Amino acid sequence: MLRGGRLDVAACEALFAGAHGSVPFRPEYLATVGPRAILSRILANLQRSFLRRDPASAAWAVRLRLQVPGLTPRERGEQAGLLGSLGAFREAAAELDALAAELSGEGAERAKQAATRLRARAN
Repeated sequence: MLRGGRLDVAACEALFAGAHGSVPFRPEYLATVGPRAILSRILANLQRSFLRRDPASAAWAVRLRLQVPGLTPRERGEQAGLLGSLGAFREAAAELDALAAELSGEGAERAKQAATRLRARAN
């Protein structure tokens, strides 16, 4: 166990090989990322953990993820769908409506239809 020690590239490659076997290591795996990416990753991990143990408690992580700037439309749609599956139908529909307003064409129409279906489930 490393216990917070620094690793050079060779040590990172060895650690990766130990965890992933024959999957080739690529230097771009070591590229730095910004705080938004780190926050989004932490929230995604928390979300998955809560979904396995206590799905209803995952909603707060979903809500926080939706607040992180830079989510793609696809990610926003997935998070809204997840909120809907957790029973937050109106909240999910509102997120999809906001997404539809930012999209055009078929993507906007799909988001509107999904929002309509979620609102129908809220009744």
